[in-house]
Amino acid sequence: MSEGFAVDGVFCISLSDRHDRRDILRASLFQHFPDAEFLIVQRDQGDPQRGCFNSHQQCARMLVERDWQRALILEDDVMFYEIEPAHVRNINRYLTHYDPPIFYLGLILGRLWPTWSRGVVGCRALGTHAYILNRNAASFVMAQPYRGQGIDTMLKRCLPGRAAYPMLCQQQPDGLGKSDIDGERDGSVAKCDEFWRRNKKRQRIEWRKNLWRLLIPAVWK
Repeated sequence: MSEGFAVDGVFCISLSDRHDRRDILRASLFQHFPDAEFLIVQRDQGDPQRGCFNSHQQCARMLVERDWQRALILEDDVMFYEIEPAHVRNINRYLTHYDPPIFYLGLILGRLWPTWSRGVVGCRALGTHAYILNRNAASFVMAQPYRGQGIDTMLKRCLPGRAAYPMLCQQQPDGLGKSDIDGERDGSVAKCDEFWRRNKKRQRIEWRKNLWRLLIPAVWK
């Protein structure tokens, strides 16, 4: 387990030429996850979004081949907030009891709604900078062909999502290291410091707005 999370291992995806990101991340990554493995991949010059998709599939394949129950998958632009031990315990209780297909530690909102599990929300949002994937979901991800959409979009559409509340991380602001694929995607926006402040604030707004969903049994867990 890493940082107390109920996972069998941690993968961190990084492009071979993004030394800048690894330098920024390295200290905090190994502080939180001393057993993390860097998955160094080559840039897909023809389609960076396809390259990102394939690298996440590779992590899913490694999870299955190692016969793990679940793994934490990170991208090298992740930035963690302070992680409270009580929050981790609540998350682990949920992971081990319900074993969700995918559990996000951070998100770009999206929809979000409360559950009856402390520290856990339901979500329909984007975010592959830090998520936990279970073995069944990993087998599903391995089998999906690339259809010109990002890995985050595919996961959002195909897997019912749960997430940490409040979220535990964000991506590096563009000023520190711009995304390699955002320029290739329609509708992408600049992810500056202000973007992430608004995103963090919005989770509380979404939580309060959707309290009524606790009356629906399907979202209790």
